Amino acid sequence: MIKGEDIGKLKNQIDCVGLTLADLEALVSRLTLPCPIKYITAQRYHTSSLTIDTFRALIVESLAQPNAGLVLNFDGALLPNNYKIDVGHHSPIAAYHPERDLVLLADVWPWCPVAWHTVNELWTAANSIDSDSHEHRGVLKVTSDK
Repeated sequence: MIKGEDIGKLKNQIDCVGLTLADLEALVSRLTLPCPIKYITAQRYHTSSLTIDTFRALIVESLAQPNAGLVLNFDGALLPNNYKIDVGHHSPIAAYHPERDLVLLADVWPWCPVAWHTVNELWTAANSIDSDSHEHRGVLKVTSDK
């Protein structure tokens, strides 16, 4: 878990061991932005409290809200073989294709492709245990007041 407000310590933690879903929620909840947005809320959903159907519904619902977004916490080793990260990772969810049940994962890591994955593939990768927190991975819903 993130300890204190020291950005240097936070950077060191990220460089050494990364962030759990709870760490990311705590970090996002403390953000202050130089813009008209006054409030940012973050709510984590571990896959242990979801089903694949509620996971899909959360994706659809969040993408329909103009002031919301989702960040997926997953084990990259559990995605198909073209994925370039084989450890825990966070990536924003950018779109959903209902006819094909596909989700666009807009990865920001330079070596990972922006790619479509089935909901089932993402569910499998997210429904894994984080070795640091010993909790299920999942999604972080970020919502702003604007």
